[in-house]
Amino acid sequence: MRLAEVYANYCGVKIGKPHVFPDLFFPTPEKYITIHNGSGMGAKNYDYYAEVIHLLKPYLDQNEIRVLLLGDEKDPPIKNTVNLHGITSLRQSAYVVKRSMLHIGNDSLWVHYAGGCGTPFIALYGPTLAEVCSPYHRVGKH
Repeated sequence: MRLAEVYANYCGVKIGKPHVFPDLFFPTPEKYITIHNGSGMGAKNYDYYAEVIHLLKPYLDQNEIRVLLLGDEKDPPIKNTVNLHGITSLRQSAYVVKRSMLHIGNDSLWVHYAGGCGTPFIALYGPTLAEVCSPYHRVGKH
């Protein structure tokens, strides 16, 4: 059983269509992907995003795709990204993720948001199981 279903059963509520909060404009490049390298639990964090970016950099550069890094000030910066840590509000981050070509992140808010608004995503799971914790509502093909 998925975690969302466990919570719903425990609370005695039905899971309905998600309400995706309204986004707020934030200036972005024309083509970009997003990464969120933080989470509410340190064990969920993936420590090798810099290496992933290094491997993707030739393709990204060739196709003029930027990498925007979302999160707050306590999340570590990643080389070769546009660091938006602590710069975007929640609603501005929603705008950025919704329009991203791809979102990459730990099991956290922005993976679930990407799933709910139809942005393709790659989710990384540490101590949590994807079968239990992946986005409940997924719009489009993933």
